[in-house]
Amino acid sequence: MGAIHNVLAAACQAIEVPTARFEAEGKPVVDDPGYDDLAAWIARQAAPKLSRAERAELDRLLVVLPKKVARKRLTKEEGRLFVCDEDATDLPDGAIVLSGLKMYAVKGARRSACAAARLLGPAFLDALASELWRLDAATVIAKQKLRPRGGAIRASLWRGATGVRITHQIVQLEGEAFGLIAKVRGRWTWSEGPRDDILASVPDALMESAVAAVVGGARRGVAAPAASATILSLDDADKLAAVAARRDVRAS
Repeated sequence: MGAIHNVLAAACQAIEVPTARFEAEGKPVVDDPGYDDLAAWIARQAAPKLSRAERAELDRLLVVLPKKVARKRLTKEEGRLFVCDEDATDLPDGAIVLSGLKMYAVKGARRSACAAARLLGPAFLDALASELWRLDAATVIAKQKLRPRGGAIRASLWRGATGVRITHQIVQLEGEAFGLIAKVRGRWTWSEGPRDDILASVPDALMESAVAAVVGGARRGVAAPAASATILSLDDADKLAAVAARRDVRAS
């Protein structure tokens, strides 16, 4: 894929971490409400590193933020919470994290992510990459008006591409269910159910990678049909056989 999301790229640059390991995963797409969610998520991750005063301000911001995102009228006191100097650079990183919550969409999320990376170190980057893919799935679901029944998306576990762009994505919902977002004949579809049923709905050419990621926890980036050449462990092979058997039962 050769490209990563600009928020992740900026966070990597802030602590001088190469971006190469994220490039195989492709570039997630996030809408404006998603960036507000991202800035709030980043602030929560950084909360243990904030001062007591900064944590108190964060609590106040998170109470009012849903109202701001919904474009509801804020009181004067609420509005003052979101006043900041967007170009200030001589602030402690905790204050910069909070300023991202006060700014518009991607600019705010990017500013918060850079400061959080400095506070939390390289481990934050992996969590940020995962959160961006969760928001990508949420963006597709909202844009295509798909209707999950099992709650909000907890995590994006795997992505696959039958062509140049991502066409399949497996997510875990807040409950026990899993979901598959798939582009079939130019139309986005949604399937929901137990893990093995969802895996059985993945195209054959992508199944090995899907099983390795969802069952085995492997991080393999965006799978393409050529990924079928991946050598699986005996355990993975057994899991793959079980999923294939589940598919045969459903088809009969």
